[in-house]
Amino acid sequence: MVVSHITIALIAVGLISLLSNLFLEQQFQDYVTRKIDSRHLEIVDQIEKLYQSEDEWNVALIETIGMSALGEGLILRVENLGGKEIFSARAMDHMMCDLMLNQISENMRSLYPQWQGEYVEVPYPLMVDGQKVGVVEIGFFGPYFYLESDLKFLHTLNRILLAAGIISFLTAAGVAILISKRLTRPILRVTAATQRIAEGHYDERIGSVEVRTHTLEIDTMTKSVDHLAQTLEQQAILRKRLTSDVAHELRTPLSTVQIHLEGMLDGIFKPDEYRLSLCHEEIKRLQRLVGDLEQLSRVEQDMSLLQKKPFDLAELVLQQAELHRNQAALKSIDLKVKSIKSEDQPMVLSGDRDKISQVLVNILANSIKFTPEGGSIEIDCRREGGAALLQVTDTGVGIAEKDLAFVFERFYRVDPSRSRGTGGAGIGLTISKTIIEAHGGKIEIKSPGLGSGTQIVIRLPIEPLNLHN
Repeated sequence: MVVSHITIALIAVGLISLLSNLFLEQQFQDYVTRKIDSRHLEIVDQIEKLYQSEDEWNVALIETIGMSALGEGLILRVENLGGKEIFSARAMDHMMCDLMLNQISENMRSLYPQWQGEYVEVPYPLMVDGQKVGVVEIGFFGPYFYLESDLKFLHTLNRILLAAGIISFLTAAGVAILISKRLTRPILRVTAATQRIAEGHYDERIGSVEVRTHTLEIDTMTKSVDHLAQTLEQQAILRKRLTSDVAHELRTPLSTVQIHLEGMLDGIFKPDEYRLSLCHEEIKRLQRLVGDLEQLSRVEQDMSLLQKKPFDLAELVLQQAELHRNQAALKSIDLKVKSIKSEDQPMVLSGDRDKISQVLVNILANSIKFTPEGGSIEIDCRREGGAALLQVTDTGVGIAEKDLAFVFERFYRVDPSRSRGTGGAGIGLTISKTIIEAHGGKIEIKSPGLGSGTQIVIRLPIEPLNLHN
């Protein structure tokens, strides 16, 4: 990854340097061309000012201008209106003219081996008071050429560009290496962690100070992998516990039946009504366990086939409270209902009434089961914004903090002994959660701790309905 970043930096710097060089060189060529054209016009203007009459020109100054122009790579020839030659740089110093032109040609070809410049002579009319008084021919290598001073400037510019390119490359490479290390280290750490997680090491965690990058995406990925590892670890624990719990649920009744049947076969026990009834009860326990498994599977599969119809949740809550009131009274439990039912704002849901009723049965049965004699259960049903809020609060045995995160998992039992007193297979809350979420709602369970009671909170969306249709 570091190499790729350096390669990208090198390519970027190279392209920038190349484009900059081409752009500046083109601009310099345009500048030189404009300078040559401007110099031509300046020379024409200077010579025009030296005209005195048809046969009188300030030849001395014209010679000065011509020799000065020769030093700039320009070869002048001036003649009057009648064609008489007044000044010619070649006539004055032919050798110097050839030397200058050869030097310019060598300079250009040293810089541009494929340079195709050629010597040209451009005539300019000499005008005085609107009248043509002569012609000046300016010879040079066209369309442009570089003098020694121009070549020095180009060489200096190229050195500056080269130095800037090297500095830019080193800077870009350094930044790329720093960024790569900053990004690569946590990514490699995450990769190694995910490989260990894939191998079953769910205790792997990477959200430490050492791998924090202060880069939102990397830190979010790190937290997500940690959350995944934690979830998989919890699921692994639950799977192990599920296997143990199911084995326990099966072993106990099977062992009881086996002991009594072997005792009766060996003549130790008489096959009387009592012994047979014990075997029958254990077989019924096995049937209930199988039934719970079938019920859970059926509920999870049928959630896409909900029979949704409008129904009043407050009315359903009152109905289920009445059905469970006698069961609560057997333990002297005070079952109270706080329900808001308004004609203007009815608590009407669009859902499967039977499935929601099953949720209420599971929750109320659990509350009564785990609330000691003389305790209380309070049901609160009201509107809260655009949702129906249902709270069932009891003064029961409560739930330890370590168990709260798992109570909705299938076959999870807070009571590890799985005694007959607490009963059930541990799927009631799992089914309830599946049903509530299938209706677009949420269910959560709260408890301050053991001995402090439990509260179950359910939120279900209320859809605007036309009750007159």
